[in-house]
Amino acid sequence: MIKKIKDFFSELLCASSGTAFIVFLTMLLLSIFNVISTTFLTSGNTWMLPVILISFLVPFFIFRASRGGKKYLPTLHLSIPRRIHVPTIIFSTLFIILGSTLLKLLIFSGKYTDFPLYSIFFAHRNGSIWRDIYFILAFCIIPPILEGLVFRGVIIKEHDRRGRLTSTVFSSVLFALLGFSAQELFPRFFLGIVLCIILYATDSIFITVSIHIAYNIFAVFIEPTLVSLKNVSANFELFAFMLAIVTIIVAITLFSHLSRLYRKYSHYKFGENFVRSTPRERTFWHLVELMLSIPAIACYILFVVVTLITEI
Repeated sequence: MIKKIKDFFSELLCASSGTAFIVFLTMLLLSIFNVISTTFLTSGNTWMLPVILISFLVPFFIFRASRGGKKYLPTLHLSIPRRIHVPTIIFSTLFIILGSTLLKLLIFSGKYTDFPLYSIFFAHRNGSIWRDIYFILAFCIIPPILEGLVFRGVIIKEHDRRGRLTSTVFSSVLFALLGFSAQELFPRFFLGIVLCIILYATDSIFITVSIHIAYNIFAVFIEPTLVSLKNVSANFELFAFMLAIVTIIVAITLFSHLSRLYRKYSHYKFGENFVRSTPRERTFWHLVELMLSIPAIACYILFVVVTLITEI
């Protein structure tokens, strides 16, 4: 019996849908710990940091073991950022800040407390600087590192051969589900897409992690004030329009820069004749295969169940 269970999990991990399975395990662990915390613990999110570490690292190391142990980690996108990447970090962070703020203004109708990250963090502040440092680590720094490792590292690496569009969309969909919020789905999907594009242009998880950390710090400390400007704005439509214009200008600048950076990176790593594309038909069916895999469907079901329970 134990051997059959072991073989079943081994097959899941080694299958093309193995990455969705580790995301499902992470989501499941987060859900279980959340139930335990709200039911038996009175300290609220004090347990958040160890919960995050366990929920991400246990599935990751199980998956890594199935892929060859120590030899697996160096195969991820672990290039060290260079000086040429500084504009990438600046423009990407600005674009994500502006784009996410615009999305939340439209989705949350200016009620910034509807965005869970704000209320969770500020509800547990008590004036202690050490407690604030702890929550900054738990909400702003550690999650981007672990999410970058899984979503922009493992998932991208495993599905890159299926086409970069496939790996980007699949990674971003799973990343969006991890928020356990219907309202957060599109903002997280947007963030995932942008970070994957940056990864392909720079070949560096470290850059996407630094951008993600910068955005989370902004989201916790500054974005609530910016989003709440709707309440004091005499003309919200004009405010949103001006914000959209600035976002588009930054987006054009960013993606022009990323395009040049990607060409340089591709030429440097693969040579002048680098051509790497997947026919659209194959890309579509690869994506359908992954999205309809059993572990992926399990992720959808778990997302719906947890979301419905938390919103009741």
